[in-house]
Amino acid sequence: MLNTISQLMHFKARAGDDHLKVTDIFFDFGTRRIEYVSLDIGGWFDRKEVLIHAAEFGTPDTVNEEWPVRLDRAAVEAAPHWHDDAEDNGSIFDIENWPPLVVGPFGTTFSPLLLNAQSHADAEEAAAIEGHRAVPLPMQADDEDPDPQAARDESEREEASHMARASEWLGRKVYGNDGELGDLDDIVVDVERGLLTHLSISGGGLLSPHDAVAPFDWMRHVVRDSHIVMGLASGQLEAAPGLRDDDALSPGWQDRVQRHYTPAA
Repeated sequence: MLNTISQLMHFKARAGDDHLKVTDIFFDFGTRRIEYVSLDIGGWFDRKEVLIHAAEFGTPDTVNEEWPVRLDRAAVEAAPHWHDDAEDNGSIFDIENWPPLVVGPFGTTFSPLLLNAQSHADAEEAAAIEGHRAVPLPMQADDEDPDPQAARDESEREEASHMARASEWLGRKVYGNDGELGDLDDIVVDVERGLLTHLSISGGGLLSPHDAVAPFDWMRHVVRDSHIVMGLASGQLEAAPGLRDDDALSPGWQDRVQRHYTPAA
């Protein structure tokens, strides 16, 4: 089942009988995995946000526009609180400074750094099985002999550096092999697997707007707080299916996207 990041951020998270606002979605663009979801548990004039691990979310209910959470209200309120204030929190991407996150039905807490590292390892294993490509991480030079623990710490820091916020990605400029392709309009998500599958790129301006999707793993480079570079040309993108298609996200639409980006034999 496919959804979009915009849909998920519009849905209400359902925790028991409570409905909570989804304020942001954090993902690792190296593994393409959704990692954490930010929820607002405050009142009308008192915004309080908590971070919930993505593993606690079920299949979205598109009819009622709800995203079920496998935690009750008490467990949600016990999750780490945060707010978007760089002065108080430091960089949100500095996952080493995050407090322990609640995971599992018994409210077990785990280090975000270790969770992120494990998620990256799981994604690499899945990529090997399914043939997907993950964004490569820097490798250690062969002539160096670092301390094993230091090497593990450095590897985990590199993985943490791929953490991104959906709200900060949407609207970014996207470039291809022959120049600007357009703006990042949305991101397609396979929620059951927790994977980001495609980027929706819009262009044409107000007079002739159009959109088209490109596989997420065709992304070649990300400039922090700036733009995204894809490994395709504008002509290839313009002929691709888009989210404005009448059958968008359907199995038939998925087949058309796959055929478009599969090289002819």
